[in-house]
Amino acid sequence: MAKTVKRTHLKLGFLNVRSLNTGQDELQTSMQIQQPDILALNETWFQEDAVKYAPSFSGYSLKHRSRPGDRRGGGVGFYVKRGIRVHVRSHPESALEQLWLEVCLPGYKVAVGTVYRSESIISVAKAIEALAESIQCFVYCKHRIILSDFNGNMLEPQNYFTKELNTFLTQHDLEQMVKEPTRITEVSESLLDLVITDTPDRCLNISVHHNQNISDYAMIIALFDIRKPKPSPCFKSVRLFKNIDLNSFNSDLDIIPWKNISKEHDVNTMVYMFDAYISHLFDIHAPFKRIKVGNVPTPWITDVIKIMMTLRDEALARFHKTKSEAHKNYYKQLKNLVTSSLRQEKKAYFKFYVNNNSKNPKDMWRHLKSISILNDSCEPSIPDHLNNFFLDLPGNTNADLDTLQYFKNSKLNENHFELKKISEKNVIEIINTIKTKAYGHDLVNIDMIRMTLLKTLETITSIINKSIETKVFPDSWKIAVVKPIPKTRHVIQVKDLRPISILPVISKIIVRVVEKQLKPYLESNSILPLHQSGFRSGHGTATALTQVTDDILSETDAGQSTILLLLDFFRAFDCLHTRRELLLAKLIHYGISTESSCWFRSYLTNRYQQVITDDGQGNNVKSKMLPTVRGVPQGLKVLYGIREFLSEHVRKLLCWCFHLSTIVMLYMDPGFVKIPKNAFNVSKTPVYASVIKSLNGRTSPQL
Repeated sequence: MAKTVKRTHLKLGFLNVRSLNTGQDELQTSMQIQQPDILALNETWFQEDAVKYAPSFSGYSLKHRSRPGDRRGGGVGFYVKRGIRVHVRSHPESALEQLWLEVCLPGYKVAVGTVYRSESIISVAKAIEALAESIQCFVYCKHRIILSDFNGNMLEPQNYFTKELNTFLTQHDLEQMVKEPTRITEVSESLLDLVITDTPDRCLNISVHHNQNISDYAMIIALFDIRKPKPSPCFKSVRLFKNIDLNSFNSDLDIIPWKNISKEHDVNTMVYMFDAYISHLFDIHAPFKRIKVGNVPTPWITDVIKIMMTLRDEALARFHKTKSEAHKNYYKQLKNLVTSSLRQEKKAYFKFYVNNNSKNPKDMWRHLKSISILNDSCEPSIPDHLNNFFLDLPGNTNADLDTLQYFKNSKLNENHFELKKISEKNVIEIINTIKTKAYGHDLVNIDMIRMTLLKTLETITSIINKSIETKVFPDSWKIAVVKPIPKTRHVIQVKDLRPISILPVISKIIVRVVEKQLKPYLESNSILPLHQSGFRSGHGTATALTQVTDDILSETDAGQSTILLLLDFFRAFDCLHTRRELLLAKLIHYGISTESSCWFRSYLTNRYQQVITDDGQGNNVKSKMLPTVRGVPQGLKVLYGIREFLSEHVRKLLCWCFHLSTIVMLYMDPGFVKIPKNAFNVSKTPVYASVIKSLNGRTSPQL
């Protein structure tokens, strides 16, 4: 009597994909329909340095091993569903491509391996010998399952491969479960994709699904009577502002003694009271709640598209069975219809959400992230390890004393800059420009500020002016929450994560106040380089690229040559000197008053950061709070624009230069180029040094 199939049974998939770069929409649809807990892949054709750009499927993580050496092709891997706990385990090295997982199930462990044999690299005998050695490494596991492609046809019982493999299976008490062809062409049928196990009685069902839009190999789905853990839903914590009873909220807002805050003389006390009042108010009316987060569907793969795909696959199966020319033509018609329909749906989606938001990049990226083209979160990791990595910066930490004294003891000119207090109108204007809704460590975001602004505007203005008056930047505003965001689809190493610092929302207001006052002074006194494009109004990437293109074309039209030099700063924004002494000295040199420089010192020093990751259950996993002794806080980035990129002996070569964030464009006098002038017909040769944030950790300039 057949066993009843349950949702708790372990479902494994196997596919020789013949390149993960093609048929991604089709593969994602198949995974949504079949819902394998683990999908093994052969012939991914991904090299090790490209794995991070492999397709990302909602609810799955990728484990991968590339073909050893620099040889093309090959590659084996697994897509593992969220909630299935696995560990990648080592095995004896050989020319046989393998990847083994230890699957941790309630009460026991299962070894799941995927194996691929390249006929040009390893013989059948050596491949079987290598597999035998690997199997012995997993004798401690209760079950062992191998999903393999040996490039041998098991439908031919008399060939050498079949005999050798059957002998191996018998000797190791294993059984091959797939009985029908897994690769069908117009002239042949082959059984190449195998599911091998030491517990065949646990195998409830084997199904073979052909989809030539993914690969000419079929996807094998194997269902095992092996109990898997109940899937844990994913949660996130949010405040549900839309559920607030406004009458009750406004009543409680009115009775809070906001004016008492303005009576305080210590800005740290003022900030503490403000945070306590506003947090208590929203904890009553909009407390944090855990909400379930589902997998993100692919919007252009609609229900109609899925039905069309099902009809197409049924037509292919009918053709394989009958070999009828009419059935073949019908399948091809459906195949072409699905391909064109999918292309049109995808085109319509991107045209609507991307093209229509070309002038609103934040909305455009929000839509891209929502469909998992870009991953916006990383898997839970060890926050302390991440925090140490983000704070571990290369380079010299000692400031040159002569340089330090020069900037301290000399002034650029007689002008000076003084921070000024602001009005409530200024505060409202700045609040309206803040778009991020992220929470800092104080758990206050911009929505909470806007909802209480009628009562808190005077208080917020008072806190900011108290900070400017006392030259003290509040300690609470110096704490950054660092969220590690993946730079790529699949995080392989810690360096694939980008640290995003989230500061308290009120601190963003005062930072923008200072920036609006400081920028005009820097520009009017020619402190910023003439051609700097970063952190200046009316300038940016577009203006810099336009200038570069125009310069190159102008020199080309004049019959001259252009030398392009590309440099890289490793984590450029973090390269400011330890304790920022050099930057503070430069501020005084450029005319920042002694009183205002005290505020900047308070702003730049004694800062801390804490890495926070999500455990997937709506809970935060936090690192220790550690001091940050280098870098510019994310916010007042105009300070980064006044540091010096280059040593004096390099500057002597230059006529003038651009700055664009971490990009510098340098123009070199041809008289200093150690190349015969007529070799390149050099006139005024523009040398563009593009400093993009990484010298691969080898060097880091003192800025």
